[in-house]
Amino acid sequence: MNTKHFEAHIHMGLVLHKKRDLNAAIKSHQKVVSIKPGFFEAYNNMGNVFEDNDDLDLAIEAYKKALNI
Repeated sequence: MNTKHFEAHIHMGLVLHKKRDLNAAIKSHQKVVSIKPGFFEAYNNMGNVFEDNDDLDLAIEAYKKALNI
């Protein structure tokens, strides 16, 4: 997958998060991770979405992944 698709998924996840479509935002951030597993920002973004969805255990797990990259 090329860089355009990668960047599109990053931005889509952020927009979906702002629109409070949290499940779709998570899917976009997961797509980013599947394309580029070492991209810490995707894990941080996922943590933010999980936190806003009151999934604190998943948020902590995502933040830890972001820190360990």
